[in-house]
Amino acid sequence: MKTPEEIRKALECCVYHGSCKTCAYFGREGKCIARLERDALTYIQQLEERSPTDAEPVRHGEWVYHEDDIMPWNSCSLCGCEAFDMHGANYCPNCGAKMDLGEQANAENKS
Repeated sequence: MKTPEEIRKALECCVYHGSCKTCAYFGREGKCIARLERDALTYIQQLEERSPTDAEPVRHGEWVYHEDDIMPWNSCSLCGCEAFDMHGANYCPNCGAKMDLGEQANAENKS
């Protein structure tokens, strides 16, 4: 089986009529489409067999703004990671929390 990247490129070649000579499935026997379809289906089946419990649940937090005598800074509401210039960042670089609690609270207050 080809790699997912090779499968993607071959599918793009077929869909957008690219050069088949650059396709990983190109061959003289003329069965490249059948091999591509087989590999694509195999890859999809492998993805479907993966357990959804392998993924960790998304943690939600928000940046807490602090100001002191030196300079303003932010910290993660979940792990306390101190971060400078991170106010607009979507994720905490330490714990990976998605920084959307403030946005959720604002949306709930508007409705």
